[in-house]
Amino acid sequence: MFYDSKEYSIWSMGKMSKHKYGELEGKPINFHCELTDEETPIRFENTYLLTACQWDKIEKSPKE
Repeated sequence: MFYDSKEYSIWSMGKMSKHKYGELEGKPINFHCELTDEETPIRFENTYLLTACQWDKIEKSPKE
């Protein structure tokens, strides 16, 4: 992401599912990113996400 002519990394993960929010195993609620935060790893059932973003909870998607 670029802001004020500077590049920021806020999300590192490959798309592993064709479903919207598939990698997060549901929809993030109150999703926000702070450009000055360091990326931190978050473990999900089948993958890891490296992100500077946060959310309050994940609204689980029905299994397809």
